[in-house]
Amino acid sequence: MKSICEALRDARETDLADKLSGALSTIEDNTSSEKSSHTFLPNNAGASLNVPAFISFITILEKYASAKKHRLSIIHDKTKAYERGYAELYRLYSQPDRFEFPLTDGSSLLMGFSHLKNICFKESKESPWIQSADVLISGLNRFLKAVYKDEFVNPELLELGKYVSPAIFDNIFKRGDSVCSNEIRKKIRDVIQETNMYR
Repeated sequence: MKSICEALRDARETDLADKLSGALSTIEDNTSSEKSSHTFLPNNAGASLNVPAFISFITILEKYASAKKHRLSIIHDKTKAYERGYAELYRLYSQPDRFEFPLTDGSSLLMGFSHLKNICFKESKESPWIQSADVLISGLNRFLKAVYKDEFVNPELLELGKYVSPAIFDNIFKRGDSVCSNEIRKKIRDVIQETNMYR
């Protein structure tokens, strides 16, 4: 950062250099704090963008299982980078007394699970569940990309998208809010409704 300030001064950007220099200690403190927050999970898994998605996912699963009175387990493919981190995150969220923390977007984080029983890790080749999930997510990804890019959606993908796209649901949980905008959600619904009209 100091070299950036010096380069700014050399370029006669003294006002910006002074402001940046004055904020240097705060920037360094924030950077240090951010780096240390990544180390609370094994293998530095806290640095991954997957961590917030995983927390959201297990919260949604627990709410769904609770609403439907099901007991669920998660089977995840073995990944050296995240296996221990995900197991630790699951433990941190599942074991405390039940508590729901509201978020500013109207959704919430849930702690203390009673319906999401456990998480285990298996090699993809050992688990038909993981293989099926890979195929399902691949198809859903193709459907959503086609809709997003205003491309043709073939009938098979459309059937899949109708039944498994979380972005088309409004009522039960706020599933799609963190992954797509209302505009994209409307686009998905329009593609599905338009096709239904021609049947």
